[in-house]
This record gives sequence, C-alpha cells and structure tokens, in this order.
Amino acid sequence: MIYDAIIIGAGPAGSMTAKILAERGNDVLLIEKQEVPGNNIHCAGGLIGKILERLNILKELKKSDSIKSDIRKIKFCSPNNTAIIDLRRTIGHILDRKSFDRCLANIACKNGAKLVLNTRFHSINIFGNEISIKVKKDNNFEILKTRVLVGADGIKSLVAKEAGIFIKSKYLGYGYGYDVDGLSNIEHDQIEVYFSNFTPGGYTWIFPKGEQYANFGAGGIKGNNFYYKRIFHYFKNRYKKTAYKLKNISKIRFTGGIVPVSSPPRSCIRGNVLLVGDAANQINSTTAEGIRFSLICGKVAGLTINYALKNDINFLKKYNVIWRQILGREVMFSRIAREFFLRFNNSDYDIIIEAIKKLDFGNIMKGKWLLTLIDIIFKTPKVIKLMRNRLRS
Repeated sequence: MIYDAIIIGAGPAGSMTAKILAERGNDVLLIEKQEVPGNNIHCAGGLIGKILERLNILKELKKSDSIKSDIRKIKFCSPNNTAIIDLRRTIGHILDRKSFDRCLANIACKNGAKLVLNTRFHSINIFGNEISIKVKKDNNFEILKTRVLVGADGIKSLVAKEAGIFIKSKYLGYGYGYDVDGLSNIEHDQIEVYFSNFTPGGYTWIFPKGEQYANFGAGGIKGNNFYYKRIFHYFKNRYKKTAYKLKNISKIRFTGGIVPVSSPPRSCIRGNVLLVGDAANQINSTTAEGIRFSLICGKVAGLTINYALKNDINFLKKYNVIWRQILGREVMFSRIAREFFLRFNNSDYDIIIEAIKKLDFGNIMKGKWLLTLIDIIFKTPKVIKLMRNRLRS
C-alpha cells in the first residue's frame, strides 16, 4: 500500500496535520515512537490566543479534561516592579499536555487517520514522487511507502536530517519545571511571569492548573538544565516574590527540557518531505511558545498537502510561503525581542514592566504591532532610550 501521507510524530503539529488530511479523504498514517501520545512531554502547557476555538476542537478538549484553566490575567514581575494585565476575557489556556496530545491524536483517528504506536522512524529512500521509509517496531524493521512525508518529530528532527534539511541550532532554550501541588496565593485565571538576571533571554513562570496546582519552572537561553535547576530552587526557597507561594509544594511531574529558539530554516520542505512544528523551529523565540505555532502550521501543512495530492504535487512548495504569511511577522519580532532580552539587566526589566502597565494589550492580542510600537514611543520614552543603549552594547 502507498499512503497519501505518513506523518512522523503524534504531537500537536503531527496530529493536526493528520486530522486535516484524513477528514479530506486521504490515506494517512500517523507514527508515534512512544507507547501513548503525550508520554514524554517537556512543556509547561501555556497556550495564548483563540486557536482552539478557530480549529473547532475546544469542546472536545474540554470534555477530555485537557484544559486545566482559562487565562484572563497576566502578572508581569521584575525585581522592583509589578504589572497585572486584566483583559476581562479568556486570552488563552493552560493545558494538561498528556491529555491534550492524546485527545488530538484521537481526533485525527476519528477523522480517518491510522495511528501506529511504539514505532521509530529510521531512514528515507526517495524514488521520484514516491518515498520509502524504514521504521522499527518491536525490534523488527518494516518498509512503508508514501507520496508525502511529514516530519513532526520535534527538536533535532531525524526526518530533517535524513531529508537533508539544515536546521539552525545557534540558540537553544533550556527549561527546568514541574507540575506541582500545594501552592498558596495563586489565582486560577492568572499566569505569573518573572523577569530577572537569573534567567537571561527567558523568565520564571507559574501557570495555574487548579486551586493549588500549577506548573512552575525557570528557563532561558544561556546556561543549561543544571543551571536552571538551581534557579528553580532559588525561586522556590529564597526569592521573596515567589517563595511564600511555593514553600509547601510537592513535585508531581517533570516538564523541563530543550526548546528550539533559533530561526526556522529558509525552506521547511525538500522534495515531498515537509517539516512542521518544533522540527522546523516554528516557535516564538521570546516566549518559547510552540503549541500555537504547531497547530497553525499543522493546519497549513495539511491543507497544502491535500491540494497538492489532488491537483499538482509541486504545490507543496507553497507551504513555506503560506505559513510565513501567517506567522512570519511574529517570528521576526520575537527574534528581535530575544536579542534585546539577552542584553537586559534587572534595571532594564523594571523599565519594561513600567511600560507594560501603559500598553494597550487589545492591540497586541489582535497582532497590531505597529500600533503597539507607537504606544511605546509616545507613552514610554524610557523604553526607546533603553533599546538604543542596548543596541550599542
């Protein structure tokens, strides 16, 4: 049998691609190396935006208990300043990634995709418009054939390596976090973000998942996981703005890991092989937010592949153009912001938090970056001076 598409990786990017293709009548095989989707998650579970509603999957996710809290407020903290933004409406969600990934894979299967678990991708052979891949299951190798192959296999993608798609790794984000129980003084609809010298190019976070249950962690670009383990314990035990909330916590599940925060490759496609999600560095370089990017790019990949299979296979090349039209501006702004954040000190963060108090977050949520920039110029001249100084440093 020759599949229309084989997708490697049943995370958000892979499952969304599979769903879009399967519901349009394509023969889709979704391959996952874990025994169950979501078994090996390195993610705090934050998702900002209305993407779940737009994809029409919010109700199913809520039924599966994948959504632990709806976010309406964001608390930004620096060492000497605090800003609380209350948008009085749901602006995002905190997810249980295990349940979330399993639910997405189930949705793909309900639409006709075939899911194979505990199976590892091994290698590729390409013959014209037909791709042959070798996979390993239960110590046995098997050859599968497909018209299109999608690599949704995460950071350090083996599909990318086998297909000859170069992925930059100049910057890697490191995070050390846990789902924890026993917190006090947290609000179930408010995420908390702490900026300081301790987390260069990153932040410390508390993402609520229940009354006394949350994901707590620290991450950044410089350092390594051992360094952020120390910062995790410093914020837990000694940092005055967080220690009183965290002193009685118990760790439930580790969620730390490596995040790809370098730029996406110039092309996420080679021949009939596409990359999507973390495999293609499709991520916000400042916040390390990848779930929303994976869902959007998974949908774009699915629609592009579907059209190419039914009309002209060369249309696959449009994938690069389409996803960048949707997310390219955010990728660019997040990359610029990352470079600034790497140069900031505690005083700089205090100035930024003061500026946040004056911003119109309605414009930010709508993606109106030019209006946001005008806001900054006229309302917070200290930020402009700060940026100019950091450009020179």
